Amino acid sequence: YDNVTKVVEAKGKLMRDAVPAIDFSGKYYTTRKENSFDFDLSLDKTPLSIFSKYVGAVMGNLKGYASGKVKLRGTPKDPDITGKLNLQKVNFDIAYLNTHYSFTGDVDVTKNAFIINNLQLHDYVSDLSVLRLRDINDGIGIVNGKLMHDRFKNFRFEATLQANNMLFLNTTAGMNSLYYGTAYASGLMKFKGTFKSIVMDIAATTDKG
Repeated sequence: YDNVTKVVEAKGKLMRDAVPAIDFSGKYYTTRKENSFDFDLSLDKTPLSIFSKYVGAVMGNLKGYASGKVKLRGTPKDPDITGKLNLQKVNFDIAYLNTHYSFTGDVDVTKNAFIINNLQLHDYVSDLSVLRLRDINDGIGIVNGKLMHDRFKNFRFEATLQANNMLFLNTTAGMNSLYYGTAYASGLMKFKGTFKSIVMDIAATTDKG
């Protein structure tokens, strides 16, 4: 801390369960009313599991990594984070459908949203007999959308999925007696809402399987 300029200069790592999550370096201008933050943040294979508490209601068993650089500007009450992240080897479950998906792609970070464009989403199953993951008949979906927030609160999203022979249901009667079976579908699907309340608009046809 510089008593003359009233500036705090900091450099270090943010940790999550003893694992380095984010490197940071920059300055905090204590007397500024605007843009008091001037920090550079760097992620290098940061585990996505640290974000599970935000998306866990929909995306279970979230795994994968994030790498990239973002800038932190704004103020403690109104932070402004911008940049680009590359998400690698991401996979997650939709528990009530018993389906599993994976993707690798880029995310644009703006002040109040995370934006994805033309991200390829794949369905898969775990093949425990050979301890590997395999695709299910090349089911692919193209995702466009954004996850919005108000200063990292009140998360909500809107997205479209153009699906091509993707697995959307993989349950047994023991899992859910109301609806069960295996279902593949192709078509355009729109989603919006929060992780606790989702509105869907689906124009799709079922596929063989």
